[in-house]
Amino acid sequence: KYVFISIIFIKYKTVSSSAVYTAGGHKILVRLLNGSCSKTVASSAATLCLMAGEVVIRSSILSHKGMEALVEPLKSKDPQVLVNSMQCVTVLAFRLQASGT
Repeated sequence: KYVFISIIFIKYKTVSSSAVYTAGGHKILVRLLNGSCSKTVASSAATLCLMAGEVVIRSSILSHKGMEALVEPLKSKDPQVLVNSMQCVTVLAFRLQASGT
């Protein structure tokens, strides 16, 4: 279910980013990063990475411990989980550094 939602979001990113954020979806995605299904974790990380392009959403992801939630996925043996998690950490860290916070 969540993987499907993430795939739909990735396809329609520009339209959906605000809608997912407004509905509190970023909070759910952060929680899903610690799930047991690697496809769900990979999709959640990819979706958060795309959403993090917007300042307000990125700040909210960080305030909901998004960076901390990415620690476990970075230990995964699944290549897709690793790639998506690393990309998400990179976007969050780079944008965090660029904002000076």
